[in-house]
Amino acid sequence: MPTIVMCFGMPIICSKYVGTAKDMIEDNSNGFIVEPSNYDSIKSAVEVLLVKGNREAMSKQSLEKIENFSPKVCASNINSIILRVI
Repeated sequence: MPTIVMCFGMPIICSKYVGTAKDMIEDNSNGFIVEPSNYDSIKSAVEVLLVKGNREAMSKQSLEKIENFSPKVCASNINSIILRVI
């Protein structure tokens, strides 16, 4: 579910086992990918997000990243592929 959170401009702390995590989250940029049983890494990620400047910067990165997956961009990319194939 990282994509839903990103639409609201939120930084993400996500398990590496979430299917879209590696595609959507750039570690230390718009969030953190953590090992679910590694409580120290989860704690560290939360501590970073508690700093207002970090949270705001990561929120901005989430919004910028999700723009690449908007319906308009996806439709344009699909259209380009179709035109190359035809």
